[in-house]
This record gives sequence, C-alpha cells and structure tokens, in this order.
Amino acid sequence: MKLGGILSDDEVDLFYDIYLHLLFYINEKLRIMKQFSSYDRDFKKFIEYPKEKIVSIRDAMYDNHLDLMLEYIKKNPYNVSKEHLKIIKEWYAHFIKDNFIIFRYEKDYTLFYRQKTSRVYAVVALHDPLPLVVGPDLPKFVEAVLLPFKGKIIYDGILYYMRVIFGKNIKKSILTEAEEAIVKYGVIKSIPEPEHKVVQVDDENLLK
Repeated sequence: MKLGGILSDDEVDLFYDIYLHLLFYINEKLRIMKQFSSYDRDFKKFIEYPKEKIVSIRDAMYDNHLDLMLEYIKKNPYNVSKEHLKIIKEWYAHFIKDNFIIFRYEKDYTLFYRQKTSRVYAVVALHDPLPLVVGPDLPKFVEAVLLPFKGKIIYDGILYYMRVIFGKNIKKSILTEAEEAIVKYGVIKSIPEPEHKVVQVDDENLLK
C-alpha cells in the first residue's frame, strides 16, 4: 500500500500555476534572479527552472516581503482568475513556515509535528509521496512551508533537512509528545484549524 498521499494531477498543475505566477512577481519586484525580469519574455523559462533554485525568492517572500503578496492580490498584474487570488489570500492569512518533525506516514497524508505549538498536521505532498522524498527512517527534522489548498494541507514542494540525529531516548520522547498532541488536539487536516476542545491526557497511559 502506498503511503503519504499526493494531490491529483489537476491539483498539482493548479498549485504550480498559482505559486509560480506569485513567485515571478516577487522576483520582478526584488530582482533576486535578474535573468527573469520580463513576464512576457521570461515566464515560460521560469516555470521550467528547477524548483529548488527558486528557494531564495520563496524565502524572501515569507520572511520579509508579505506586503508584496498583498500587492499581488490587489493589483493582479498577470490577470489571473479570482480562484487564484482567493487561494493566495488563504496562503497569506494562514501559511505556516517553521520547523517540523516528520514522524509517521499514513495512507492519505504524512504527519508533521510542530513542537512550538504542540500540533500535528496531516500534510499531503504534491506529486512525489513523502516516503519517497524523505525516506523510511523517521523521525526527520525539517523546515517547511505548510499551506491550505483545496481543503487539505500541503507543503510547497521544498524541504530543508536539519542535521539532527535522534538518539533512542530523544526519539521516544518526541514520539510521546506527538502522540500526546494528537490525543489533546487531534490531527489537524485543514488550516486554519477548526475549533476544538482540549482533552486532558494521562502521560503514563498515553502509549500503552
């Protein structure tokens, strides 16, 4: 049985169409990759460029230039559809860029644990299942951007791997934390997360 969950081909195409138009605009404004300066001339080359090489544009947007995301929504410089703009509004309001621990693969998604907030997210990959991308040896410590998309949580196809080796005791502690978070808050399958009632957990009985 394949694990991890992926988007449909149509959903992947839609995601990249939206995301790459947005990132092209950010690059036009910030001139990070100067070889892509004209939408009419360069966009087709931009969408064929290796995705890992446009990370600097993506990081600049989320870390320092969210104002340009709003500007894109307001100006709609490439005359994209209202659906595209609505999805970008959701990203602007609810994206999560942070460190996560990937700790389990399920049939339809992969579980990302965010220690900072004690939340576990059900993350769907784009076209390559995360077990193939990350590998079978879990947990793995990564930096990622999580986005709401079509009622699911996705990551944007880019992961930074942290050089962290989990010893036996640390691994057990992390898994205990993650399972406790699931019991208390559930597995979050959409963002913003729905209202929930916190369940009190007996730590001693958690993993029995």
